[in-house]
Amino acid sequence: SVNLVVNGKYRGAYLLGESIRIDKNRVNIDDISEKEDGGFIFEINARLDEKFNFVTENNVCISLKDPDDANAEIQETVKNVIQNAETVLFSDDYTDSETGYCKYFDVDSVIDWYIMNELGKNVDSANFSSIYFYYDGSDRLLHMGPNWDFDISCGNVNYNGCDSYTGLYVKENSIWIKRMFSDTEFVEKLKERWKGTKTELQNYINSELQSYADILSDSAEVNFKKWDLLGHYVWPNCAGYENRTTYQSEVDYMINWLNCRYDYMDEAINAL
Repeated sequence: SVNLVVNGKYRGAYLLGESIRIDKNRVNIDDISEKEDGGFIFEINARLDEKFNFVTENNVCISLKDPDDANAEIQETVKNVIQNAETVLFSDDYTDSETGYCKYFDVDSVIDWYIMNELGKNVDSANFSSIYFYYDGSDRLLHMGPNWDFDISCGNVNYNGCDSYTGLYVKENSIWIKRMFSDTEFVEKLKERWKGTKTELQNYINSELQSYADILSDSAEVNFKKWDLLGHYVWPNCAGYENRTTYQSEVDYMINWLNCRYDYMDEAINAL
């Protein structure tokens, strides 16, 4: 978080983050535009607003993010890599250990991405946008991530039922992940990963979140003096926003929502 001042005028508290691109300190893969067997970054993005976009046979909207200025040959390679992986995923033999979708997707990365986005019930993360993958030419797998864009998650949303802490929203609405859930080995891997990481996640919700909020409290106080947002509707706030008139009340709401969500997910995943 940074306190932004422009031309001597305070403009509020902003989140400063790195963009997702190919770089040794970001997504550390070879660039397909620089090396024939290199990789690329793409996004499931319903806006289809990049220089190269296409829609797969199963109606998944794809945008090439990096390299963003790819020639026709690279564009065709990107399309073929992604479409081939999807075709195998929806084939009759998709669970085959040697020729199935696991040969094309890094399943561990899918599971890690899924847990974080399902836990936050991130409304955009089913099929809409900010769903990033990278293809690594060295292992020829589609890796899911990095995680990105949680502004309308964790109960801060009033549509698609994502204000409710119940329901496995991503599982039921993500075209590719929904298909993977019909593979019993995928489900077992997910259950094991959840079992191994859930205590850490619960501790984060109940200790780390408040500690970060405390660190930012002075910045938040000045920000909300500049921008009178607390207790007022800002799209897409869910019901009850008018009662959350302090910074701490918003923090409390998020922590409580995530605890309820965590309890629901723990039961739901174990019951799969």
